[in-house]
Amino acid sequence: MRELIELQRGIYIKQPELKPEELNDELYDKKANREFGNILIGLPGILSKNKPAEAINVLEDYPSKGPPDYLANMARNEIQKIKDVFNM
Repeated sequence: MRELIELQRGIYIKQPELKPEELNDELYDKKANREFGNILIGLPGILSKNKPAEAINVLEDYPSKGPPDYLANMARNEIQKIKDVFNM
């Protein structure tokens, strides 16, 4: 398997047009992904203290930091989930 991956990597270096778009690192902001992941990891702690408004504030603040659209949309989806669960 390792040899296959190395062969594939070599092909993509010599002919980048063959590399599938979803493998392009430029499409993903690793820092933004990590930051959003940390927010998601912290949510259960906030929600377990019955503080949904605080969790929503954290999520509402995230898009203002300029993450990629897909992460901002995920934050909005999480807000809606919290509102649904806590009947807000």
